Amino acid sequence: MILNYEDKGILLPDVKTGSGGNRYYTPETLTRIRAIRRLQTLGISLDEIKLYFEDAADL
Repeated sequence: MILNYEDKGILLPDVKTGSGGNRYYTPETLTRIRAIRRLQTLGISLDEIKLYFEDAADL
């Protein structure tokens, strides 16, 4: 799920380390993940959510 958000450009890890690409997230980013999930349950697409977070669209 989180990797899908990264692929769509909605979310980026706060820190990415090691040869395995370990990802670390701050509490603020975890709040954003929860918001994305809530918006999805309302039937809003990831593309629409991305535009919303970029301040390019209203929901």
